[in-house]
Parts: sequence; structure tokens; C-alpha cells
Amino acid sequence: SSGSGSSEQCAAKMFSMQSLLGALRSSVGLGVTAGRSLHTTPATQHYASRAVEAARAHAAKTGEALSTDVIIYGCRRNLKTSPFKLNVVAQQIRGLPIDKALRQMELNPKKPAKDICQVLKVTKDNAKTHHGIEDNSNLYVLESYVGKGWNRRGMRRQARGRGHTATKPRTHFFLKLKYGPAPENSGRSKMRGVYATRRLQELLLERPQRVIGGL
Repeated sequence: SSGSGSSEQCAAKMFSMQSLLGALRSSVGLGVTAGRSLHTTPATQHYASRAVEAARAHAAKTGEALSTDVIIYGCRRNLKTSPFKLNVVAQQIRGLPIDKALRQMELNPKKPAKDICQVLKVTKDNAKTHHGIEDNSNLYVLESYVGKGWNRRGMRRQARGRGHTATKPRTHFFLKLKYGPAPENSGRSKMRGVYATRRLQELLLERPQRVIGGL
């Protein structure tokens, strides 16, 4: 009795699978695409791009004027470097024009500079392709920042058969390009560290540094 019951269940499952496959074949033949198909699902868009499209649709529906500030987003996730090392390179292009930022990254010998250069080139091309900006050289880096990614765990081998946990960090890089000329105070400040703030300047005047052997 148990064998007959299991065979009947298997037959019922096979019939349901065959009916499901037949329904899928008929839907594809009629031009109806399956929702979970790998070839028919649209590409995943960045959250910022979806927000821009939603703002455009709302402006077209209500008749309101859309903001003229065009911002192009770009990112690269899980780069094989630490946030500290990537931020050292990312802060060099903040506030710079796009062409000058590309030259800085092409001449930079550090390893993360290659990944940032690729993100700059792709985001610059997207400004012309997806946002309709013909003069994509008239862009500047509005924001360039990093974020912590998924850290991988490995083993660091030691002598005498010992081993310890090794952390292999991953870092996200985010970029924002804005259309228009770069501001005048763009780029990193050339002021020295001891004169960076007003409080440090006042302390330096109150207690000047003593130079041994000076006049």
C-alpha cells in the first residue's frame, strides 16, 4: 500500500511539472515573457538613477519645472583594497574637472587609481549616453567617497603548523559628477597642517615655535 501511494505521488508531481512546462512553452510562443527568465529581466539600475527617473516622471505628470542640476552617479563595489588606502586616492580628485581628474588617476602609480580611472571613464560616457549631455567634458567631481564592503576571511600560516585568521578587506567606491564649471575653491587645500584652522593659527602666534640656532 505504501509503495502504491508513493508511486501515485510521484506520478502526480510529474504531471504537475509537465503541465507547468507546457504552460511556459505556450506563453513564450504567444510572446509572453516569463518574470523570472534570466534573458528577459531588465538590468538592475542604480538607486540614484531610479530616483532621477522618478523625478522626471513626476515633473512630466505635474508640469513642474525639473531641477537643472544634472548629477551623474557611478560606483564600483568590492574593490580589493582597504577603505583607508582607497580614500587616500579618492580625495585627490574631489572638486576637480573630469579631464583633470582623469589625468591625475592615469599618472598616479597607486593600484586603486586604475579602478577609479575606470569609474571616471564609464561615468563620463554615461553622461552622454543616458543623460543626453553632448559636452561631457564640462563636468566636475562633486563627491568622491568610499564605503566598507564585505571582508573576506583567510588563514595566515605560521611556523610549527600554526595558523591565524587573516582579514582581506573589500571597499566600495562612489562617485558623483555634476554638469557645469568646477567651483573656484575646488581641489585640496594647499595650506599646511599647522595653519589649517583659525585656532591653530592663534596658538602659533601665542606660542611660536622655537628654532634652535636661529637669529
